[in-house]
Amino acid sequence: MVSKDKKKSLIFTSSGPAEGKTFSIINYALSSAEAGMQVVLVEADLRRPSINKIFGLPRENGLSDVLLGNITWKEALKGTSDILMSGLKLDNIIKVPGIENLKIITCGRMYTNPVDIISSASLDNLLAELKANFDLVIFDCPPVLLFADSTILASKVDGVVLIYQSGRTSKLALRRAKSQLDNVHANILGIVLNDVNIKMMPHYGSYYYSSRYYREEKKDPKDG
Repeated sequence: MVSKDKKKSLIFTSSGPAEGKTFSIINYALSSAEAGMQVVLVEADLRRPSINKIFGLPRENGLSDVLLGNITWKEALKGTSDILMSGLKLDNIIKVPGIENLKIITCGRMYTNPVDIISSASLDNLLAELKANFDLVIFDCPPVLLFADSTILASKVDGVVLIYQSGRTSKLALRRAKSQLDNVHANILGIVLNDVNIKMMPHYGSYYYSSRYYREEKKDPKDG
């Protein structure tokens, strides 16, 4: 567990898709909230977001909307009441002690160039605000080897957790991912060996089933 006076902002990423990254980050966020920490989980995967789907939350009024100045970060926060109104059967999550300590910022509207949004100065301001108001800020990011988003964020946060699923991704890919993070002087806190059977986790694994599905969704004409 990250102590309140040390690493306050983390990103979870992986070298490739389907390594159980999102499943791991949700478990970590819930356990941190259960331990009494005020946690905000930020869905920074603007390519193929899944946290909003898992919790049954709308992706709109989220991270991209905050970074573009359309809403404030406080207006983007979603909590227990939003999860309850989602209509999904999430009884096990709702019953987690300390769930009220967890807030979620979903991805927001989808745009054609997510890297431009992630690399903006607005993200630095948002990160500073979140660190000042929460004990722990966790970003869910896309795989390192597929997009630059993770390395950009890795250079801004206090630490990086790299998820690796043995047998799915080669060690060469893992070394390449670590090398890219080292190139931006990221503080890699550790590599989590994740041997979750994705087929046994339909709510979590199906969104990262194959890299061919890991592409940007078409921009909604109504998003502007």
